[in-house]
Amino acid sequence: MKVAEYAGLYRDVVLVLGPCGLRWGELVGLQVRDLSVATSTLTIRRSLVEINRKLEESATKSHRWRIVHLPQILQSACHSWVFDKNQEDPIHTKEGAFLRNTNFIRIIFIPA
Repeated sequence: MKVAEYAGLYRDVVLVLGPCGLRWGELVGLQVRDLSVATSTLTIRRSLVEINRKLEESATKSHRWRIVHLPQILQSACHSWVFDKNQEDPIHTKEGAFLRNTNFIRIIFIPA
């Protein structure tokens, strides 16, 4: 929880990775259609993998979809993740661009 609080604007990202148990590629692959605000769940359908500085879609590690329940602390925040976005838009971005693992670790996670 302390790391999430120190992460500032990326608090929710840390909380989705930690308590929800998502892998980085699964987090980056989340689209608006994958969030059910009504049931406070995420459907993990795909993963994005960075290859030669490009993100490519791949299957999840288990090659199966799964449903993850959001912890109470994220249930009110999840509305803002999808507000005014299209169904195919990514949930978590940095100024409209995909989050990059190496940048996130260096700029957000390590300082936090």
